[in-house]
Amino acid sequence: MQQCEAVQSQGAKYIPCRAIAIADSAWCTLHHQEQAKYYKLYKHASHAYKTYEILLGSSCVMSLPCIDLAIVVGGMSDLQALQDKAHDVRRKHTLASQVIARREDHHAQFCRGGDASHVAFLDGLKAERRHLTALLHILEEQAYSVLLTQNQAGWLQQAEVAISCEIPEDAPSDSESADSDSDHDSNSSRRSHTTPPSSQTSLDAFTSDRAALTVTQQLELGLRDHFCYEDVHRSRKAQLQTIILFKLEHDQDCSPTVAPARRLVLQAIFRKLIARKPTLMLAAQRFTEAFPESSDPIRDFVLWDELENDQLRALSKALSVAGSGGIHAKLLRDAIVDALSPSRQIAPQDPGEAVSLLGGFVWRYASKEMLSVEQAKHFYAFNRCETCLGKVCRSLLEVTSILAFADGFFPQWRRTSGMMGEAQLRRAGWCLPSYDEPDERPSTTDRVRLRTGKYVYSEREHRKWFHALVSADTPHALDMIASLAKSGEFEIVCEHPSVRSITLPTVNSLWMTRVRAGPSMRQRSFAKWTVEAKVGVKGMMHTLEEATTARFMRKFHDAYSLLVLDNRPGRSYEDFAKAMAEAMTPWLPPFCLDMPPLHGYATDIAHAMFRKAG
Repeated sequence: MQQCEAVQSQGAKYIPCRAIAIADSAWCTLHHQEQAKYYKLYKHASHAYKTYEILLGSSCVMSLPCIDLAIVVGGMSDLQALQDKAHDVRRKHTLASQVIARREDHHAQFCRGGDASHVAFLDGLKAERRHLTALLHILEEQAYSVLLTQNQAGWLQQAEVAISCEIPEDAPSDSESADSDSDHDSNSSRRSHTTPPSSQTSLDAFTSDRAALTVTQQLELGLRDHFCYEDVHRSRKAQLQTIILFKLEHDQDCSPTVAPARRLVLQAIFRKLIARKPTLMLAAQRFTEAFPESSDPIRDFVLWDELENDQLRALSKALSVAGSGGIHAKLLRDAIVDALSPSRQIAPQDPGEAVSLLGGFVWRYASKEMLSVEQAKHFYAFNRCETCLGKVCRSLLEVTSILAFADGFFPQWRRTSGMMGEAQLRRAGWCLPSYDEPDERPSTTDRVRLRTGKYVYSEREHRKWFHALVSADTPHALDMIASLAKSGEFEIVCEHPSVRSITLPTVNSLWMTRVRAGPSMRQRSFAKWTVEAKVGVKGMMHTLEEATTARFMRKFHDAYSLLVLDNRPGRSYEDFAKAMAEAMTPWLPPFCLDMPPLHGYATDIAHAMFRKAG
């Protein structure tokens, strides 16, 4: 007699049903009726999702990659059509979430243990949902751009600023500005009772004010990051303008080559902060109507006489929050992409220096998100240099994590609390090097066998390494890990939380080990790993697929904690990244293989995943 396969939920726990299943069914009488109800809800949601089609031109949006979608949407200028299309995409995204939730609920309660077909179905559906999320972001950004253009405030998003390799020269003098102002037609002069501020006006115009001079001196002494902006709310208009312009024009620790690129990023942040404030947005529209031919609209807008103190205080407060690390990661990321877009035509003498500085610029803001592949392509298109892209990605990786890649084809990396980190690896015996001169120590690896079945792994080579979490939702995630193991060029430690085990892949096999519970994992002593079984690559995948009960109970973060060390200490970062890309090539989509150099996206993935030990 077969036992009922359903489980009963009691709070946060699932208890198997002990009743006997009825004939021609896998459930008892009660759960057979409940299963039919849940199955009907899931099928209804699935049918609604599949029949809800969205067309973009003559093609379905689900059949187009993100790059083609961005090109098609970029040519749309009808605001109402963009909003309607975004509403349809948002509706289909909601339907996809409902299907995933109801399928998981049905499988968790009535299909104990799960199966491979269910996992494959959810993987495909989640990839489609990520595709819809990317399309929704593209539509909203295009609608926002069209809205700014219709309101004659396009300079908030697309400012035309001349950039050179040297320090920007001073703007025209007062007399030249007056001559240019006289060339405006009489209609523009009637629209405003004020004249546009001179572009030459600088901080020196306000230094006669003792309070403003004090603020400037404090900022020049390097106290900008620790400056108390509470006094700003009580300062006068000239002081507010001084502080705002100082933040926009002063470049701390910037060479003349890098200063223009950093200034573009600050201006992009400035424009987006203005667009977020309704009062400043309306003021920007009036300013654009009054002075449509302003050569430096951001600076002229700050010095505009019609701006009130309250508006300047709001803008100064927003800039101070941004400067203290409170800026949202998406705002900073979009500002960098905007600053490095091909339309800016930035051509510094040393592009690697500019990109490296921007990596440090993001570091100081301590954003919590990582650039995606599409946004990393902007960096690559900006300097055409893989080495520079690797520099900025490695510096960003210190304070960020890669969340998603395009179309669900690429690994998703996420940082989760409680997972195996550097501290746990050191306790477990991986002595990750922290010295700067590798020649001072011998390049040897000690593998000490304490007793039968007990191992301690001590890493003493100055090798390149990376540690990240690979989402189990990624297609071919285990195949990519197995390819790295079989290549023989890397030493890999991989932990899966569902089985609470450590896997040590080698060229021909994988050692499945389990961390011994005890005080050693809570102390700084070496942990002892007990070898339990020796299985092949397919055996590892089968073993991990069997332990899926907790996956549907949502008791853990479904990700592989992966550590990779280079077995060839002498090679460079570029060779290390290329070896990684070549190992992952069989599991990458076909269109990536035709993108030079070195399979395009594969190089971006490898560069973004690695950082230097120490």
